[in-house]
Amino acid sequence: MLIFSSCEKETTDPITDIHITKDITENTTWQAQYVYYVDVSIDVTNAATLTIEPGTTIKFGQGKSLTISYAGSSSGNIKANGTKEKPIVFTSQADVKSKGDWNGIWLYTGANASEFNYCIFEYAGGSGWSGGEGAITINLAKNVSIDNCIFENSESYGVRVYQSRLGLNSFTGNTFNNNEINDLKLYAYNVSHIGEGNIFSKDIDVFSSDVDAPGDVVWAKQNANYILFGEVSVGSGTGTKLIIEAGASLKFNENSHITIAYSSSNFAMIEAIGTATEPIHFTSSSANPSKGDWNSITFYDGSSSGSVFDYCNFSDGGGYSGAPAMIVFKYQQGSTTTIKNSSFSNSEGYGIMLDQVNSDTNYPSLFNNTFSNNTLGDMNW
Repeated sequence: MLIFSSCEKETTDPITDIHITKDITENTTWQAQYVYYVDVSIDVTNAATLTIEPGTTIKFGQGKSLTISYAGSSSGNIKANGTKEKPIVFTSQADVKSKGDWNGIWLYTGANASEFNYCIFEYAGGSGWSGGEGAITINLAKNVSIDNCIFENSESYGVRVYQSRLGLNSFTGNTFNNNEINDLKLYAYNVSHIGEGNIFSKDIDVFSSDVDAPGDVVWAKQNANYILFGEVSVGSGTGTKLIIEAGASLKFNENSHITIAYSSSNFAMIEAIGTATEPIHFTSSSANPSKGDWNSITFYDGSSSGSVFDYCNFSDGGGYSGAPAMIVFKYQQGSTTTIKNSSFSNSEGYGIMLDQVNSDTNYPSLFNNTFSNNTLGDMNW
């Protein structure tokens, strides 16, 4: 006699959700087959690297954040490399999502090789980030790469680079949509690290700092304005050449200005060469611009020969009463600057002036420029 029997195999629901409730202190990989819920703010520390697979989704609780090397005494990094077909998504846990649901990702001193590629960041920038931070904030971290990422619906910025002279290793092909304050906030010494292919929906906030890298420093044309705050001081001991690409637009906040070789131990020059179809603009950031909204571009005695402005439009500056013009040459000895095919309008003072000149001063070379509606006159030698 043959007896057949069958047993019904017990089934259990597969685990698809993983809740993160503690810091990451050893090398860890988050896999695409799971959805990760960050229920508390966590840190990647103790020399650990968090690797995130393409296609993974990470959901953050209200006001929660991910920090990389927060303690500073121990390193940590994140490698979030998605693909075009399988991006990595950083988003909110809320059923009905809104700007600022979660805080963001903050990279500190010990983060020295972190990467984000084909990632989507949405609904971050919460009020827990003081001072208006980003979905990503780089704070003293180094060599961070952010490429082919989307930043949208932040309550503050998409990305902020803070006190990190070497913070950006690569920044290309990123897209920004519907971020509350602006898309990108960084210091002037970081601007040259903004690469090609980025699509901005709002302006780029550029805060006061030295631009003191030796050699050529390029500010590329973007599809957004650079909004300058405070003083941008260009120069280094071996010489810095600030190159502004054709079509770039620099808008100055109140009392903002650029100085060329302000310190006697620094040397610098500027090359701003536009074209008839892509001029470079130096103007006010005000929604209702008026004369004197910003100060000037001022050359000091460390200015090197060879500075050029070609096809540039200057307007609504000349706000500093001590030297009221949009281009000022101060104590300049032995250097020459060429200004051609450019326009100067609506200055509170002059279009161009030489301040405190002497018998050794070399006057700028001027060709085919136009002047209009400057309060004190077109030029003052």
